[in-house]
Amino acid sequence: MILSGVAYCKRVESMFLKSFEITPQALITEIVAHDYRTSDVFRKYGIGFCCGGKWPLETACMLKGIKTEELIKELKQATRSMQLPANIPFGEWRIEFPAPYYESKLDIMEFKR
Repeated sequence: MILSGVAYCKRVESMFLKSFEITPQALITEIVAHDYRTSDVFRKYGIGFCCGGKWPLETACMLKGIKTEELIKELKQATRSMQLPANIPFGEWRIEFPAPYYESKLDIMEFKR
């Protein structure tokens, strides 16, 4: 599905600007639909979040032998927002500035394979 610019912006806005509390009763699909970054946490624990994610979080934790409070803490950590100061001069940075950082990360990823 291709979204227009306006539809995409509204979807992103609804994802990050609406308040959403991660509770033991929240459905896994709702959690991931609210913030895609939680999918990495669910993937780490082998918890399905697509078609099979219609379970409450506490039920999935019970089935996987995971403490619900610890998973909620990790999900909140994954969804935290960072605030950058407005005075960072991004416009003055050379375009190749972050390249060595990303190259080193890619080298590490290749080495792990």
